[in-house]
Amino acid sequence: MDIWLVTIGEILPIEVKEKEQRTALLADTLWKRGHNVLWWTSAFNHFNKKWLFRKDTMLEINEKYKIYALKGRGYKKNISLSRFIDHRIIAWKFKRLVPKMPKPDIIVASMPPHDLAYEAVMFAKENNVPTCVDIRDPWPDIFLEHIPNVLRGVAKMVFYKDFQMIKKVMRNAEGLISMMNTLLKWGLDYAGRNSTWKDRVFYLGYKKTNINTKNKSEKSLEIEEFSKDKFVVTFIGTFANYHNPSILLESAKKLRGIKSLAFVIAGEGELFARLRQRSIELPNVLLPGWLNQEEIENLLKHSHIGICPTPFIADFFPNKM
Repeated sequence: MDIWLVTIGEILPIEVKEKEQRTALLADTLWKRGHNVLWWTSAFNHFNKKWLFRKDTMLEINEKYKIYALKGRGYKKNISLSRFIDHRIIAWKFKRLVPKMPKPDIIVASMPPHDLAYEAVMFAKENNVPTCVDIRDPWPDIFLEHIPNVLRGVAKMVFYKDFQMIKKVMRNAEGLISMMNTLLKWGLDYAGRNSTWKDRVFYLGYKKTNINTKNKSEKSLEIEEFSKDKFVVTFIGTFANYHNPSILLESAKKLRGIKSLAFVIAGEGELFARLRQRSIELPNVLLPGWLNQEEIENLLKHSHIGICPTPFIADFFPNKM
């Protein structure tokens, strides 16, 4: 079969030693089973906010697996107008390009972003291609959480077209999937129907890698030295509002008298500079920055507790877990 995967915001398999996530694992499995895979994605790295490519780029991983990376405008913050515009540009480019491509047998479109998923589902409907929508976050509902209660009525009017867009995505998809029941129910509510055999929960997967014990990176050696003979509390992820690790710095400050307790806060993001400044006077805190998959495995091997803080009430299960 010829299968399109439509997902942005994931690490691509061209980035050495980085963890494969949901779509990458699916793509890898599909082409190894003999299918032809085309993954539509972004030319922008969502995690470190850097360009992978400066123009639309088609990559050939192998003869059965290709990636088409579309260039938007980029953005510095996860919750921002720039990100909204970036996704709109990619959705517009996708809409223009897909009629020129050989028609696939099936499309698996991730949501968010809802506008790109919308274009994928509408193309599929017009061309009688079955589509499966993988629900990962409840966009655009999630936008309202960042708006004061008194303004939410106005915001719903501003985002009216976006809410209509998500209804069409859910109602026209052949099947809905998610990594948890509550998000699947959210999608079915928008679709206005009950679950069928085509609607399923597929939990998040994780491919464990072998740690290189001979040629460890400087960061891995630094983590090992810092963690030696200590009880280690760890956060790994993006330093942004949804998983703001600031509470770990507050905890570390209160508990710095306990010499055998250490905090490792790994990753990057819009809050990184602020957190690094706050950690300078905390000898029990290490901020190693962004880690590749091998370094993550090494850190987890030396950790005792993993923390995934969620300052907002949010009904989703993150990749960090």
